[in-house]
Amino acid sequence: MDDIPDDATLHENPVPLVHRASEALADVCATLAPARGWLGDNERFSVAREIELIARRAEVAAVLHAGHFAASENALNRSRTRIAAGLSEATGCSRPQAHTRLDTFDLVDTIAGRAFIDLQITAIQARAIASAREPYEDLLDSAVLDNTEERIVRRASTKSAATLKQEVQTSLSPKLSSDGKDRQAQQRAARAARLYGQQTDGMSKLVLNVTPGTRSLLGGLSAQASSLRAKQAEDAAKEGRVPEDLSHEQAFHDLLLDHLATTDEPSSASDTAQAQAPADTDTDTPADTHASSRTTRVASIVIRLGPGDWTNLGTLVSTNSGAVVSVRDALDMASGGPSYLSTRVAGRERLFRIDEIDPDTKNADSRFADAIQRLVLYAQADGCRFPGCDEPAVRCQVHHLKPWNDGGRTTLANLLLVCRAHHNRINGSPDGWSVRPDPSEPEKFEWTPNTPRRNSAEPA
Repeated sequence: MDDIPDDATLHENPVPLVHRASEALADVCATLAPARGWLGDNERFSVAREIELIARRAEVAAVLHAGHFAASENALNRSRTRIAAGLSEATGCSRPQAHTRLDTFDLVDTIAGRAFIDLQITAIQARAIASAREPYEDLLDSAVLDNTEERIVRRASTKSAATLKQEVQTSLSPKLSSDGKDRQAQQRAARAARLYGQQTDGMSKLVLNVTPGTRSLLGGLSAQASSLRAKQAEDAAKEGRVPEDLSHEQAFHDLLLDHLATTDEPSSASDTAQAQAPADTDTDTPADTHASSRTTRVASIVIRLGPGDWTNLGTLVSTNSGAVVSVRDALDMASGGPSYLSTRVAGRERLFRIDEIDPDTKNADSRFADAIQRLVLYAQADGCRFPGCDEPAVRCQVHHLKPWNDGGRTTLANLLLVCRAHHNRINGSPDGWSVRPDPSEPEKFEWTPNTPRRNSAEPA
């Protein structure tokens, strides 16, 4: 490391200096590899301590840079999410790392934050102490809070974040008033739910910090998870099938999801139904029929699918919360509750509740198939029903088996999905085709050439 320039060069251009220092550090780190056994224990630990200090200095530098970056972006009225994205792109760190560095910079003026800058504690430890103190800010005198924080920071260097949080709470909780009101206020202030970003496997982590009341509700739900597992095993035995290997955590997840999606509050059912349906909603069921239901949707998932997305169940689409799911997952979720189709009719957005609509009731006397009927036809077939044709459904037209001009009605039993090319060949010309439902299998169709061919089994 003799080639590292002095401080005068540092003010000229620090980038080459940092680059050479990084390369030198990589060479030093290599001496710690097990294969390089020529270092004694004392030397190895001395090198490791120095590297720990370098890592902390680098962490401080990264946080300070994040703060300067945020200051310039704040001047442009950029959101926190956009600032983190820009920081990630500029430095090569991940977006979660960028958010963490921004959060840490927010603490630089606190006792724990200054200890981090001075290399006394790590960023994780500083954030743990600050977050544990926050719920008490409006309940205790600032001098009491500062004294407690200073005392815990002095002894924090080798302790875990969880231990530091516990020490802050243990120190401050007894100082609250004895009537319980302050403790209850502290608990409400400390309540939190954080939904982390999606991992590479598509899963996401939810972390909750709940009040005692919420804990009791979740505790009861957790207890029900055992009953759910037992019931599933019992049902499987009655049906003669192997029961699902359902863990307690999986059962708890499923019950929590059920309670998130529905609630038993009949007084709010009508209001919720009215709030969900726009003024121009076109459904077969009056809005007030929802008021009699004791199950009200309190959480919704909105998934916007493009025309081509239906043809590939593996296609990834976004929900209204920003989560990414496959089309297959979207269809599975829709099967668990009321599903709606939004479409434009006469230039206006209309909302159809699919499971309350008979696709043939309103549209039988119309010339053209409506959105619901097309959706059902899409579900019946991947695309054109002409044998051997692989044209996807979204590129197909709707054909009336009994022509409209001859009295055929626009009902699903009289409709067939075919591509434009084969639709044009369903006619009375010599090289055309005739099609009718297969008597033995109603969902299949018989295609017959108007002029018999040598090998009519395979349409041309």
